[in-house]
Order: sequence, then structure tokens, then C-alpha cells
Amino acid sequence: MSQAELEKMKTAFPAFLHERMPVLTEFFTDLGVSNPALVLIDAKSYIEPLESFLKDQTINLESRTWIVTRVGYFLGEYFVQEYTGDWYLNENIQSRNYLRYVVGHFDGFNEAISIDPFEIAIAYIDSNAPRSIIQFIEEVSRELASNK
Repeated sequence: MSQAELEKMKTAFPAFLHERMPVLTEFFTDLGVSNPALVLIDAKSYIEPLESFLKDQTINLESRTWIVTRVGYFLGEYFVQEYTGDWYLNENIQSRNYLRYVVGHFDGFNEAISIDPFEIAIAYIDSNAPRSIIQFIEEVSRELASNK
């Protein structure tokens, strides 16, 4: 990736980060969850409604990007909150998540550890129904714990 492309991603990051708030709030509003804006401070409480909604959903190509975006934002928020971390642009050229918007900088973890929540969202959405967001969260949490 060129320096110009890197700078473009850096410049776009604040808008990307800001976008997650209204996107997640609207998504959980559409799901009929009470206090949908609280997902931004208590994502753990919103796992069950998400699980119930997506467990048996058929995801077609037209809606795939839409749902991956929302699930990715949700997973990022969950891990940021659960492990006290941050969203950031991964500029570590040695990382498999190089030049992706990721979550990491988790308290008590190696600084180099990062999670691409959109990669997890894609794997989750592409899994066979019945799918379990809880299972995916537990797998990532186990992997994190093994790298502590």
C-alpha cells in the first residue's frame, strides 16, 4: 500500500469510528431492543438479542455487506469493552491485520495483539445456520486468553 493510501485510511478513520454509534443504535432499535444506545457502553447485554435475530437468518448477497458491517461494529465494541481496548488503524506491517481498522491495545495484553472484528463477522455470517455469535465470541476470548 502506498503512503497516499495509508494517509487516506488515517484520514477516514475518525468518520469510520463515529459511524459505529448511529449504525449500532439504529440496528438495535430495528431489533426492538429497549435502550438501544446502551450497546455503546454495555455490548455484553446485547449479545442475546443479536443471537436470537441472526441464529437462523438466511443472509442473501444483497444484505450481506449491511449485516457484516453491523455485526463487525458490534463485535468490535464488545471486545473493546470486555478487554478495555481501543479501535485503531493497524499500522504494524508485521501484523496479519496490517492496514485494517481493528480493536486491540487491551489492558494486560501484548500491545501487538489486534482483532479484526469484520473478519470475525464475515466468518460468523458465512457459517451455517443455526449460527452462534456466542460461540464466536467465546472462541476469540479463548484465543486472547492464550496470548496473554
